[in-house]
Amino acid sequence: MHIKTLTNELLHDFLEYCNKYGKEHDESYLPDGDFKLNSENPTYLLYNNSNELIGVVSLMLNEGRFRIFHSIEAKLLNYRCLFDKILLDTNRLKKIHLFLPEGKIKVREILKKLDFVEQRYSWYLEKNNTKINNIELLNVYKVKSIKWNKEENIWCSLINNNFKEHHGFSKLKIDDVKKMKGQNGKLFILWRGKKPIGTIQLNINIENGIKFGFISWLSINKPYRGMGLGRNLLRYAIKLANENMAEKTGLVVHSTNKNAVQLYQNEGFKKIESFICFNKKLNL
Repeated sequence: MHIKTLTNELLHDFLEYCNKYGKEHDESYLPDGDFKLNSENPTYLLYNNSNELIGVVSLMLNEGRFRIFHSIEAKLLNYRCLFDKILLDTNRLKKIHLFLPEGKIKVREILKKLDFVEQRYSWYLEKNNTKINNIELLNVYKVKSIKWNKEENIWCSLINNNFKEHHGFSKLKIDDVKKMKGQNGKLFILWRGKKPIGTIQLNINIENGIKFGFISWLSINKPYRGMGLGRNLLRYAIKLANENMAEKTGLVVHSTNKNAVQLYQNEGFKKIESFICFNKKLNL
């Protein structure tokens, strides 16, 4: 076996591999046509003795999160070769992490042998958009699309404040928010008069010919929680997904966030899949 650093000449093969195998693990940050080949995205390809591509690894240094860490065969040697190579690019990081479906038993055992630790579980929940519950917001509350080049700082501040106690959360920067503009999604802010108090994002995607919505960044400022505002923001996004002809709507929630899990289940969401966050501390 041998490893090659990703180059422009190998980019097509890398993207093709990710498209074919990436969803076996975690498709949240799989590279696409906009993937930038630079030092912030160290990427390596593993080949067998017949020069066939059999594994890849790519890391987002700004988050310490793997875009993809995958081998066609679940063998420790394959994963160790890829991991040892990517480890050389992690000098400035204190930890790295990735998500893996709970059912990938062989790969889970391999990650443990590489000294990754199971940190937490996240659930992917989904509901059919056949029934839309009524939105019940008083007139003093308004949901408005973000005004680009004007309100990114408001969104950023709300997210950082409302998610700061969530395990594994990395503080957002305004540039992170600006990148969301081109990701086929819409960002909304909940206002009480002139005061911003909540957030939600809705992406509309198509997979296997089926259009579906994906909800993220649902949050409410602490003083306004327990008033049904989160529920109504959720319903707003589901209604919008339905209006965009999405057959289903999905979201991800930490399994330990009991209040959020209860809210989503009450609104008709059902658990589809469970993911484990694996964490590895570095430079100790």
